[in-house]
Amino acid sequence: MIVAKALIASIYRNFDFIEILVKECKKAGFLTRKEVFNFAMFKNGQDREKSQKALEDISKNGILKSIDQGATFKIQHNVMDFILSLIHEQDLGLAGIIDVERKEIEDIGQKIQEALDKLDFSAIKDKTIALSNQIGNIEDQLISDRDAIKNIVEEAKGFEPNTPLKVRYRKVFECFDHYIDPMISLLENNVSGFQEMLYQIEKVLKEVIRKHSIQKGLATLPNSINGTICQMHKLIDLLDQNLDLYQNELAPLRNEIKRHDEISAAINKLFSYIRKKGVRRTAGKNLLKIGGGSRTIKVSFDGESKVYAGDILNYKPEKVHLDMNLDFDTEIEMPIRIEDVIKELNNVRKSISLMVWLKETYPMQKEKHLLSIYHHLIHEMGAGISQREHKESTNLQEHKIIFYPHYLEKNQ
Repeated sequence: MIVAKALIASIYRNFDFIEILVKECKKAGFLTRKEVFNFAMFKNGQDREKSQKALEDISKNGILKSIDQGATFKIQHNVMDFILSLIHEQDLGLAGIIDVERKEIEDIGQKIQEALDKLDFSAIKDKTIALSNQIGNIEDQLISDRDAIKNIVEEAKGFEPNTPLKVRYRKVFECFDHYIDPMISLLENNVSGFQEMLYQIEKVLKEVIRKHSIQKGLATLPNSINGTICQMHKLIDLLDQNLDLYQNELAPLRNEIKRHDEISAAINKLFSYIRKKGVRRTAGKNLLKIGGGSRTIKVSFDGESKVYAGDILNYKPEKVHLDMNLDFDTEIEMPIRIEDVIKELNNVRKSISLMVWLKETYPMQKEKHLLSIYHHLIHEMGAGISQREHKESTNLQEHKIIFYPHYLEKNQ
């Protein structure tokens, strides 16, 4: 069994050593025997005897616990939370925890109202104490979260300048997704909001004091209620401070990422246009708009964007040597249009086989174009076209085809 006084005394004697173990356990989850001993040596000036005594001290008092018969170790959970709170390095909590506490407070407020309706001042006192404890839990959580957010901001700003923004601000985005946005939704000051609920409970408590003065109930009840109301006001102030912290510290970091992403997207779009259409056809005043107005905006670029920009600034087009003695095939024809073919056919004065006429009139056209025109003519010219009942064959550029020919009929 762990003795409280002995545990506190051991923490006092070995605080620097325990602090480093707590920080390392927070990062790694657990520590090996060798790592623990090396940290002990580091904190005790490489004195092996002092290091061994420190290890025995914190192990005997339940601060350091073995999780697999002496090969790996962890700091006892409550001790770890206590030390992290003292050095302001707690992990960010979950908005859901605050929501659970909020629901507990709402439930207690309803029970105080029910007790007030019955003028049961003894029950009101019990529920007031429970309310005070619940508010204290939320205060502790919010203070812990505020310290955790400050650590996230400091860590994000402490990266090397050339670190990609998405790496540098990864925890910032996670903080918004899993904590900030849910907390803002939870704490917003509306009818269903947290602060409004506290104000409603305060009204009930003040009504308790008014009726208590008439009924002459428990003498200590007014003091207990007044103390709880003060706690509620401090909690509301703390909520406002945390919301300000979210807006003033974290929001600018997220906005910087968004601006960076928008600029990167615009740059990539510009490069895509240049690649497809060329620089001269792409360049224009309104193609890429960044910023505007007289206000200066500070924008950070990651490594890839800087390399991109450097390549553009240092770009020198290669000279292209064209062979002026190229032989051009003057017999190549552009694909024919169905409108032009119909116009030619209208000038024909005798009955003809469409396929034979197409081959003779457009000898350089590829066979797939001729066949396509052939089928279009059958549908476009309608009544003027008839199909023979006997098969014919003809040679195209690459294939020989056998078909039932269509003729353009002309009255002689």
